[in-house]
Amino acid sequence: MSILRTGPFLVPKVTSKGNPITHLFITFTNLSGRTLNAILQVHQGFPQTQKYPSGPALPPSKMVASPPAAIKLKIDSVALLAQPIVDLSPTPSPTPGGQASQVLNVTIMGDVALSGDLIEVSVTAGFSADGGQTLNDAESTMFFRNQDFIPVTGLHFPEEGCHEKSIQQPPHEEKESIFQAFKNKMKDIMD
Repeated sequence: MSILRTGPFLVPKVTSKGNPITHLFITFTNLSGRTLNAILQVHQGFPQTQKYPSGPALPPSKMVASPPAAIKLKIDSVALLAQPIVDLSPTPSPTPGGQASQVLNVTIMGDVALSGDLIEVSVTAGFSADGGQTLNDAESTMFFRNQDFIPVTGLHFPEEGCHEKSIQQPPHEEKESIFQAFKNKMKDIMD
């Protein structure tokens, strides 16, 4: 059991073809030979752009989590989740940074690995003319292959209300009990 994350990435207003960015598409494949589980959560924030190095210091933006989505993949299967990219940015402020930009960060927890032995994940985004059924125009700057994800060293369990509870990585000899707790939490969510 592990946690993979894209790291923060900026959402452009339009694709390279000029279409609005409407959806984030997350693809999961399981070629492992056994049923696997994962939890998906997308965080978004709207920071004001700061000019570097001489711009004024602006307050950081809070990252807000989407509700976690549980994914159960049977042997030799693929799942595709489409999440609308909704611009929830605050009203533009008169600060020198101008209008806020949208930043996303995708987290996958559970039976995932960079090695490809478990669930493999990819993320892409772009324009969908039919509400997320198909991707009509992909934005290449928003494409993350499985090997582009970053392993997370702490355990983070989604709680009700889209908040996270962090459990710090324990010393080596305690890892098994923490991983058992993670497994139990995954089982509760999947049931």
